Amino acid sequence: VYGESNPPREQPLTCDASALPAPTPLKRLSNEHYRNSIEFLFNGPAFAPAVSEAMDSNFSRLPPDRDTGQTFEAMDQRLTEEHVNVHFDMADALATGVTATPDRLTALAGACATEATLSVTCAESFIAQFGRRVFRRPLTDGEATRMLELRGDGSDPGAILGNMVFSFLMAPQFLYVFEDAGEAVDGEDRLSWLTPWELASRLSFTFWQGPPDDALLEAVASGAFDDDEGYATYARQIVEDPRSELFVRSFFDQWYRIPEAVEFPNDPIYNTIARDVDVGPGLYGEMRAEAHALIDEYARGDGAYRAQLTTQMQMPATARHPGIYADEPWDGVSAPPQASTSPRPGILTRSAVLLATGTTNPILRGAFLRKEILCDELEVPPDLPSEAFQFPPQQPEQSNRDVVDAKTNVEGCSFCHSLINPLGFS
Repeated sequence: VYGESNPPREQPLTCDASALPAPTPLKRLSNEHYRNSIEFLFNGPAFAPAVSEAMDSNFSRLPPDRDTGQTFEAMDQRLTEEHVNVHFDMADALATGVTATPDRLTALAGACATEATLSVTCAESFIAQFGRRVFRRPLTDGEATRMLELRGDGSDPGAILGNMVFSFLMAPQFLYVFEDAGEAVDGEDRLSWLTPWELASRLSFTFWQGPPDDALLEAVASGAFDDDEGYATYARQIVEDPRSELFVRSFFDQWYRIPEAVEFPNDPIYNTIARDVDVGPGLYGEMRAEAHALIDEYARGDGAYRAQLTTQMQMPATARHPGIYADEPWDGVSAPPQASTSPRPGILTRSAVLLATGTTNPILRGAFLRKEILCDELEVPPDLPSEAFQFPPQQPEQSNRDVVDAKTNVEGCSFCHSLINPLGFS
């Protein structure tokens, strides 16, 4: 708990080279990873109707990641009954849809899939090629043999391939990220090296928010990940790929709790507060775009994170949005203007980030910044009476700051709130 026994750090953190890695959990695909994996597996135009129908009918039923308070979506590792139901229904719908017509069968497994009987060669080829894309590695001999048993006598290729697709999509090796196939580390029985296939999956799910694509899988198969130099080369390519921009924005959106959408109230009181700013449709999208532009500027450029927190750079792209800051809009090409009449330094004072907690309560905002951004540990004292969370009526001569300070500047509250309140009012 943040207090006198846990003062602010004066020295930068250092790494202990002798520290051993913590156990790696078995990670369920996040909802975004799952959706992107499905779209990767069935990305041809022949599959578009089937994928669209399956997604429209099922994906929205998945429990939202981070619904239980985690900072990042990938930290939510719940497996609920509804997860299982959606995975089943999605697999069933896709297995039926992608094998429904001859052109889809051809796109799925080749021309041999439309013959009267599914040959052993055709089935083995499909299992090897499709299976590597699903499991993000080649199948073991046992996995391939068990999948081939679904062929039976080969009659009704569409039904056979549908059963195989269903089995692949319900396999734990698809729904989870396994990292258990590497060789043991010498002298450390509980540690193992990541395989090249596992390294590729880590990189792609981190920076692309999806599975390794065909080119990356082929690179691993060719041995490109077998040494440090090859791994470094592909790691740089993955990070520099435009797809990684989605990861950068998603990371900061989740960390800063930037909402995907906000609707402003349309009432006389709110419009009076807004003054001359048009709070109609589209304003929040402009706020979010400005935050993303500032994030991109420092995440992709040479600036340090400290600069993102302290910069005076302004990047609103429309005349309506700058009205909040009393500055001119940025043309998106020239050097962004610096704050002038109303300095609001850093990303944490961007309008989209200010809406992160969904409230103007400075205590909640300050606690959010302390815990989520500065990573301090704060706990609500367990013996607080219920009236501790109630503010007295605000008097005409009092500002919001006056009310908050009077409420929290008392014994037992003042120390923690001296760390919380200033950030909340910033």
